[in-house]
Amino acid sequence: MKGSEATLGDIFRLSAQDVSDRISSEIKSDRDEAKGLPNQILNKMAGEVGTRFGELLDVSLVDIMGSAWQKYASLWKYGDPQKYSPSESVLVPLGEHTIDSKHEPAIEVLVGDKPVFRLKFNIELALKPKSAILRIQAGRIKEIQPGEVYAEGKIKFGEVVLAERKSQTVAFPRSINLGDGIAIRPEPLL
Repeated sequence: MKGSEATLGDIFRLSAQDVSDRISSEIKSDRDEAKGLPNQILNKMAGEVGTRFGELLDVSLVDIMGSAWQKYASLWKYGDPQKYSPSESVLVPLGEHTIDSKHEPAIEVLVGDKPVFRLKFNIELALKPKSAILRIQAGRIKEIQPGEVYAEGKIKFGEVVLAERKSQTVAFPRSINLGDGIAIRPEPLL
């Protein structure tokens, strides 16, 4: 399914030029790290960050939803082989709910091999599935029928809001096959 999945980039559509312009003004006006660097370097740096910014948003919305659902204690019972045979598929409808997701991706800027800046972005996203149905087998979410999903959120760099979206419907396929699936119980931390 990779390549055809909806991503953060589909929610927050930003041009490289727009990102570059907004970051450039923030860096020049409010960053101690920028003091002493020529505008030519700062402009080049902002341009490169704008170009690479899209890579930070290449995060699958299915992965975000799956990570949240695997932590739903009410789903864990479907992983019990005494109650649900590993060969049995169970369809589990989920009521309307909200998945809150926060991300703090960063881009480190090097001049030569010396780190000069670490630009951190704050992404807040709320996904609101209205009628998702999960197919669970052997303790794994094997398929998602997402139904209608709304998304809203914002991306900030410092105090600058780079993008904000409200109540936007996300286009998903009617059914998403997850292959080996997502374990419904998170792996224990070692």
